[in-house]
Amino acid sequence: WRECSVVLNDTQKMVRDTARAFAREQVLPFTREWERAGAFPPAMLAAMGELGFLGLTYPEEYGGQGGDYYCALVLAEEMTHANCGGLGMGIAVHTDMATPPIHLFGTEEQKARYLKPLMDGEIVSCFSMTEPATSGSDPRNLAASAELDGDEWVLNGEKWWSSGIGDPRCKVLIVMCVTEPDAARHS
Repeated sequence: WRECSVVLNDTQKMVRDTARAFAREQVLPFTREWERAGAFPPAMLAAMGELGFLGLTYPEEYGGQGGDYYCALVLAEEMTHANCGGLGMGIAVHTDMATPPIHLFGTEEQKARYLKPLMDGEIVSCFSMTEPATSGSDPRNLAASAELDGDEWVLNGEKWWSSGIGDPRCKVLIVMCVTEPDAARHS
């Protein structure tokens, strides 16, 4: 195995060094215990939020660090030093699956209400896409739908799995569904 010769900028190097030390010193010693328990402690998410890891690629105006996508890739790579797949996956669901729809499609009110607490690790986000009979985790073939009824959305359909939903700190659930059935679905 040869190391890739990617040139990191100063911010990416800082993320690398901080994340590697965090993974080795704050996570690795407890990995087996957390894996046996089936969860990492709530303080872990808050510690990652305090270090800015949960908002690396989000604008500072919403509580993020304003970094680029490579910062997130560096974090993901360095978290492997913790030997804790559960934490890595939990963070990926939180930062790369559930938080982006709020940032990209949420109203300013939703962004103000949710993004900073999510990036600080005060609350956890969860993500629901997988469906039992139709698409699995295929967003192009979702069967669940949502229709606007007055000022509220009414959800119809089934979800098989919601990543992170078992965490009692979950306060935000992103549900993937079809809102415009006749719209063309793009790959």
